[in-house]
Amino acid sequence: MIDETGGNSSSSEMQDDLSKRGLNILGDPLEKCPSARPTGYRRDDYCRQDPADPANHTVCALLTGSFLDFTRSKGNALPGLSPGGHWCICSARYLEAAAAGVAPPIVNGATHASFSKARRAPFTRLA
Repeated sequence: MIDETGGNSSSSEMQDDLSKRGLNILGDPLEKCPSARPTGYRRDDYCRQDPADPANHTVCALLTGSFLDFTRSKGNALPGLSPGGHWCICSARYLEAAAAGVAPPIVNGATHASFSKARRAPFTRLA
């Protein structure tokens, strides 16, 4: 099997990688969040669960001005990010924003499956 770098990788290595990443809200392998800057708790572009991440950065969001204003008002300015960009955001912040009517759209393939279990509010999905 050829990996992304052109080298060989075993199926057990690929399974290991998949088990670390987990599944997305569609039940498929988690995809990278298409951010221009490294995102995710480990800054590896995956919005996945991590035991070391108390904030649970599992939602890949398409940032909007209203969401950025909202999160800034909560004390998290997300410096350097702007509307139209993508970022792994905390599931709790997403739910707060949803309750306030300013939740950003999410990227299905890059949002961890744990979010679908945690959410109690409707969300806008992106393909």
